[in-house]
Amino acid sequence: MTRTSLSKRYATALAKCVEDDEIEAVAGELVGLTELFSGHPTVVQFASNKAVDRETRRRFLESILERVDLMAVTRRFVLVLADRERVDLLEQISASFGGLVDKRLNRAEAVVTTAVPLGDEQRERLQSRLSELTGKTIRLRERQDPAIIGGVVVQLGTRAIDGSVKSTLSRMREELVAEA
Repeated sequence: MTRTSLSKRYATALAKCVEDDEIEAVAGELVGLTELFSGHPTVVQFASNKAVDRETRRRFLESILERVDLMAVTRRFVLVLADRERVDLLEQISASFGGLVDKRLNRAEAVVTTAVPLGDEQRERLQSRLSELTGKTIRLRERQDPAIIGGVVVQLGTRAIDGSVKSTLSRMREELVAEA
C-alpha cells in the first residue's frame, strides 16, 4: 500500500472517531504537531524506528505529548501511529484529514492570484460569489503575481478560472495570428 493511500486510511479512521464539534480542533492539533515534529526530525525517526521496541517508542512519544495541550482523541491517535511505526506519516495524514474536515463541514479553499492585494470589499464579493457558485463556505488563500497584469485567477480544487489581463491578451494574440 502506498504512503498516500495509507495516510488517507488513517485520516478517514480518525475522522470517524471525531464529533463535528471537535473536528476542527483535532485538525488544528494535527497541524501543530506536524509543525512541531518538522522542526525535530529525529523525534519522528525515533518514534517510527522498527528497531526500537514498541513500549520505548510509546513512552518516548508520551513524554513529548504530555508537554503539549492536546485533546484525548488526538493524543491516542498519535500513540496508535507510534505503535504501528507510522509517525512519519503524520504530515500526510494531517493534510488528508484537513480535506476530510472541509468536506464534512462543506468548505473549500480557493487560491486567488491577483496582481495587487485585494481590498476588503473585493475579497468579500469574490468570496460570496464563489460560495454561490459552489454552495460551500469558501476560504480564500491570496497570492500576488504582478505578471498577470490585472484581473484575477482562481484555483478551486481542480477547477481554474482565469480572468487575468495576461491570459485575455494572450487569447487575443492567438485569434489575431489565426486570422492572419
